[in-house]
Amino acid sequence: MEGIVGGRTWRVAQPLKNRIAYTHQLVFCGDQCRDKECFLDLSDLFQKYWPILALCGWFGYKWWNSKKVVAMLPTLKKNGATFVDVRSAAEFASANAPGTINIPLQELGSRLGEIPKSAPVVLCCASGSRSGMAKLLLKKNGYPEVYNIGAWRKFLA
Repeated sequence: MEGIVGGRTWRVAQPLKNRIAYTHQLVFCGDQCRDKECFLDLSDLFQKYWPILALCGWFGYKWWNSKKVVAMLPTLKKNGATFVDVRSAAEFASANAPGTINIPLQELGSRLGEIPKSAPVVLCCASGSRSGMAKLLLKKNGYPEVYNIGAWRKFLA
């Protein structure tokens, strides 16, 4: 039996089908004739690589969220936002963004009175991890508008 299927004739595909008949499925992609097992199964992908995929998802979320906060900076400044750098005092002294106040993460719980609840709060640190923890702490203590910009250098952009 002859006929064009995916750019190949049955005469060419038949020997391939006989050779890989144990799967009982032959997939035609363009001019390629492949066994279905050549394609990576999505469930297999998640089972094998879920830690890497989760890590990529986490960093992707941090990147996307940071870009969103950077885009909101003019509005947040206009609304009287408080900018808090949660790095250590030594890190803050070596370099910082103008207009930020330094409250190290380990002191944040005892210094909540220095941060007004009436205005938005934008947090930063070296990479975004400590400011992420600070965001959780502020949310837990009743701060309605808290944003994590990630690295402090993003205030300079």
